[in-house]
Amino acid sequence: MAQLFLAAPEHNGSRPAGIDLDRRVYPMRKRAERDGVYFPSLSSRTLVYKGMLTTMQLPQYFPDLRDERCVSAIAIVHSRFSTNTFPSWPLAHPFRFVAHNGEIN
Repeated sequence: MAQLFLAAPEHNGSRPAGIDLDRRVYPMRKRAERDGVYFPSLSSRTLVYKGMLTTMQLPQYFPDLRDERCVSAIAIVHSRFSTNTFPSWPLAHPFRFVAHNGEIN
């Protein structure tokens, strides 16, 4: 896993930020996904962590979560493993903003 940080080129004396930057990188993310690259998040506003881990493994796998400078208004965690199938990435949640147990009804 690697982290990617992007900065938009300056245009007319300013750089796009926020939703404007997100709109510019969205097509790039979609093209990369067609080639088999997956970005859990590629956003100027939201950071998404994904892993097939137990809750206790999170701080070791994502050390920035232990950093006191890392501040969040909300966290969504899904920590239940499959009960009738072996956990595997193809069965992992494809969502970036929802965590669920597989039953959306």
